[in-house]
Amino acid sequence: MTKGLASLYYRELRVMSRQSWATLTPLITSLFYLFLFGLGMRTLIGEEIFLEGESVDYVLFLAPGVIAMGIISIAQSSGWTLWNDRDWGMLEELLSCPVSSSAYILAKILCTLTLSLIQAFLVLLIGLPLIKGGIFVANIPLVLLSTLLGGVCFFSLFMPLMSRIRSTNLLVAVMTLIYLPMILCSSMFYPLEEAPGWFRIVAHINPMTYTVDILRAGVIGAGDQQILGEILVLFIFTMALFGVSVISLRKASI
Repeated sequence: MTKGLASLYYRELRVMSRQSWATLTPLITSLFYLFLFGLGMRTLIGEEIFLEGESVDYVLFLAPGVIAMGIISIAQSSGWTLWNDRDWGMLEELLSCPVSSSAYILAKILCTLTLSLIQAFLVLLIGLPLIKGGIFVANIPLVLLSTLLGGVCFFSLFMPLMSRIRSTNLLVAVMTLIYLPMILCSSMFYPLEEAPGWFRIVAHINPMTYTVDILRAGVIGAGDQQILGEILVLFIFTMALFGVSVISLRKASI
């Protein structure tokens, strides 16, 4: 399963480094969103909101959602490299070598996780200090865990689409159709306690919600009581989608 993984991972890093616009955009965009939404929304709704009965600074509430948004963007960029590999005939050549489809997917996931971790620490070590004047990390292992699970989950979600849809226009439309509801129908911008019942149902079948909640627990310590359950749910989402992505690549027409 892992034969050739190191070489494939190195190749992915080389590919992403050559496509600097695709690599840097999610990293810079995360900081931009933190400033834009954090300062702009805070002006509209006030500096603090109530989360589970406690007052929380809105910028600190939003920062985990911005990190999760960056993880999704990076996963999409990694997925596009798979689409390019297939479109240019590289996927067929790679899979004809003595490497497994699982190793190919794992290499892309490792690249996604590497960039996701860089993006998370940019927000935590540059974005928040510039806005709030300090570093806010309540639980580093939770930040790492949510970033790793989220990266695997979101890449595994997009990969079957990249491996099967050949039309660029159709792929962009489908990705947009998935991306926007995942962002908006989650706990990224607002607490779910005051949301309508139907909205909470949609949010609770959205892996973005669990990624944000675990990140939020890692950054500001909110939601610690139910965090183990959320980790379990996100883990199940991740393993299920990873299995689907492996099967999809094996059956894909290249």
